[in-house]
Amino acid sequence: LIGRPVGAGLVGTEESYVEEIEASYGRILATRENARLLVELGADIVEIMDWGDLEAIICAIKEIRNEIKDKAILAFDRIHGPGLFGHFAKKELITEDEIRKIVKAGVDILFIPAVGTFPGYTVEYASRQVDVVHDCGALAGLGIGTSQEGSDIETIRRIGFYSKMTGAEIYGCL
Repeated sequence: LIGRPVGAGLVGTEESYVEEIEASYGRILATRENARLLVELGADIVEIMDWGDLEAIICAIKEIRNEIKDKAILAFDRIHGPGLFGHFAKKELITEDEIRKIVKAGVDILFIPAVGTFPGYTVEYASRQVDVVHDCGALAGLGIGTSQEGSDIETIRRIGFYSKMTGAEIYGCL
């Protein structure tokens, strides 16, 4: 499309917080059809974000992987926990067991919060989660999705430096 990889996000499943998701993002649910359309339109990366039922997430990942096959990279992203959807305890935005199940379902990349961008995400804690992602055979990404991208330069430097220490391969902002 533009000489660079293009990624597009799908948010939630039919079993997720559909009303809240639609109010915030529109109807961009993680469905087989939406993923197929993204790839047809030239997306190189299809990224799923969801905070709902794990079994519904796994089902959506499997269906989307089956639909897009190797035509696009499939990523899962849980770099923040929007208050609208929330029942998250600190440090339990995504558990190691969820990471294993999500990667096993077929994602190529799994994104978690960058160090210091979500309560409890220290270098040590994020490193353990990155190790789990790697042990399952996927790439690990760390992201900023909670407004730190507007911080002063030193804060951004620290987030980047500490995040690099975790061993993740990919860093970005939502």
